[in-house]
Amino acid sequence: MELKCGAVILAGGRGSRFGGVNKAELSYLGKSFCGRIREEFDRLGMDCFFSAGAYPPPEEPGLKVIPDLPVEGEEGPIGPMGGILSCFEQTQCDLLFFVSCDMPLFHRRMAARLLELWTPGTDALVWRTRSGRLQPLCGLYARSCLPALRECVERRDYRLMHFLEKISCIQVETSAEQIPDFWFCNVNSKEAYEALSGFCPPVLAVSGVKNTGKTTLLERLVESLTGRGLRVAVVKHDGHDFEADVPGTDSRRMQEAGAYGTVVYSDKRYLAVKEQTGLCAADFFPLFPEADLILLEGQKYSSYPKLELVRREIGGQPVCPRETVLAYVTDWTDEGGRPCLRGAEVPVFGFDELERVAAFAVDFMDGEARRGGLEL
Repeated sequence: MELKCGAVILAGGRGSRFGGVNKAELSYLGKSFCGRIREEFDRLGMDCFFSAGAYPPPEEPGLKVIPDLPVEGEEGPIGPMGGILSCFEQTQCDLLFFVSCDMPLFHRRMAARLLELWTPGTDALVWRTRSGRLQPLCGLYARSCLPALRECVERRDYRLMHFLEKISCIQVETSAEQIPDFWFCNVNSKEAYEALSGFCPPVLAVSGVKNTGKTTLLERLVESLTGRGLRVAVVKHDGHDFEADVPGTDSRRMQEAGAYGTVVYSDKRYLAVKEQTGLCAADFFPLFPEADLILLEGQKYSSYPKLELVRREIGGQPVCPRETVLAYVTDWTDEGGRPCLRGAEVPVFGFDELERVAAFAVDFMDGEARRGGLEL
């Protein structure tokens, strides 16, 4: 029998640290927190519910609202455990994925992967970040957890960690799955919201002299990271002028007619061409505000943090400013066949160690998020 799965956005509490703000209605990049999370579930084709609490539910067309059921002896909502209990009792779902409404960087991969890992007999799967912090409000719960949940509520023990200790709960490591920790950013204060509003996607350059394999490594790295759900943008500089509009196209005809810029778009993508001098890589970062990572190709003499590629037969030595290099990728090895580079004071990877390079990139993203003030 096919299991019925659903997704639940949990309403926040009274937001006392936020001055009594309904966090579900806060916005990021032009969309409400609730709307952003719901979009991720919609892309998975999951029924999405909103577990209402202290505030009225957000005005989201078609959003199914599940009010917290009253608990004997309590005057109002009892928090997340009340939401979990109420949603199981008012839906027919066998599995429900719960996420807090104040986690605006939530990505559908966080739910999809736990659904892939669930097996019968498991009451819950929750994420555990690299710092060792459990994320019970970003987890998958099975209906089989209800007896323990009811017992906790009857005892008025509303601490989620106590509940998890009573059930069969699997902790899934973000490090093992290469899920970035900053996806779990929790916005529960004005300071956290300000940090999120000012946060820009991390930028990492893949640099080196000509013919070291920058494009090949970039392609493999993008494939690896996007395969884990990350949104990766690439900005590439071409040292030679190039022809942006193919002869014979409508955009080329407009250009030849005298237009200094053209835009061609569909419901899925657009291509813009504009004549402008003095451009640099940073001019294009605003095009990708929703990216998890922006990768640059080249920029070897820039101040951007970078991975530098060094090949024995092509130069054989680093050329980038050392203070900008976070790691090297090389075909130099030591006597034991391990990647090494004389004088390197940062990690050194081999060209065949893509998984290590990808993990390094994810760690870099989390580090940039922390430096940007995000609470992970």
